[in-house]
Amino acid sequence: LIASFGLIVLGSERAQLDGATKYGFLNLIATTLFLVATGYLYGVFGTLNMADIAAKAAAGLGGTAVLPIAVMYLLAFGMKAAAFPLGAWLPASYHTPRFVVSALFAGLLTKVGVYALIRVLVMLFPPERATLAPVIAWVAALTMVLGAIGALAQSDIRRLLNHFVVAGIGTILAGLALPELVPEMASRPAAEALHIGLSGSILYALHSMVVMTGLYLAAEVMARRTGSSSLHGMGGLWRQAPALSALVLVLLLAVSGLPPFFGFWPKLALLRAALLAEMPWLAAAILVSGFLMTIASARVFALAVWRPLPARRDASGDVGMAPAVEGAAAAIPLAALLAFVVVAGLWPQPLAGLAAGAAEGILGSASANGSGLRGAP
Repeated sequence: LIASFGLIVLGSERAQLDGATKYGFLNLIATTLFLVATGYLYGVFGTLNMADIAAKAAAGLGGTAVLPIAVMYLLAFGMKAAAFPLGAWLPASYHTPRFVVSALFAGLLTKVGVYALIRVLVMLFPPERATLAPVIAWVAALTMVLGAIGALAQSDIRRLLNHFVVAGIGTILAGLALPELVPEMASRPAAEALHIGLSGSILYALHSMVVMTGLYLAAEVMARRTGSSSLHGMGGLWRQAPALSALVLVLLLAVSGLPPFFGFWPKLALLRAALLAEMPWLAAAILVSGFLMTIASARVFALAVWRPLPARRDASGDVGMAPAVEGAAAAIPLAALLAFVVVAGLWPQPLAGLAAGAAEGILGSASANGSGLRGAP
């Protein structure tokens, strides 16, 4: 966290300092809440070992104190992940540093909060997670839909991508919001819907890391070639750089969750899990968010790539751009990310298997820890 403060102010311009203030203040609140929850957790269970905590919580040794702890962790990690209604800091700060820093933040930092939330709630507090599941579901739905709506309202490409990140966080959270057992489907394994949902969340997190990193890096190249980071000042890229235009098109299709690219498969898993859990409204939110992101992506391609370059350019477009990197040094990372998106979309089985194994490991650890002390005196 401290290192990220240094990265976000790199350049020491006024906009970067303003973004760092918002980023730092809200993240310090989240960190403080996390430390309070952890101290409370240690006071209740006398240990910070996750296996010991899970076993003691399953045995009922935490009493009524466990739910408030779970709520505090949900608030802390939800704020770090930029989930609604605690995520306003991300669109207000991620557009201020250099493009490459924004790419790093969008690809990694927000995913850490979601990963920590999944581990804590699923592995340590399964009953409390089930209690909070309806709240998490509404948070996920509002985050993904409002993130997509926010993207439609933006004219600066970095601000637009910031909202794509927020919408992706909501999609990842959807897998955490599923119940472990649907009473009407008692013949199925108890954790089937949750297992499928967590698998989809893990796979979508990997997709978001790759695609959003690629989009931020491509956005810097686009801004350099057109002289502006505003969509109103961009254009003509299909004539200037047809290869870059094709790359941007693939990344925009992937971030929208359209087949046959990588983002389609985790969304399909999340839709299946939501329908299996008899939560059609959550499935509808995933579809609506994807539809709105498709419109926003089409708008980016139409304005920044397809139309001719406007005669009048946005003079503020160079803010936040690192020194120019041309040739292979700029093309290689973008080509590698593009290849990953295409290959993983056409051949998703290996990564889907890894995601399913990771979800099974998380759920299996929770079950093993929960059963460890059930028979103990």
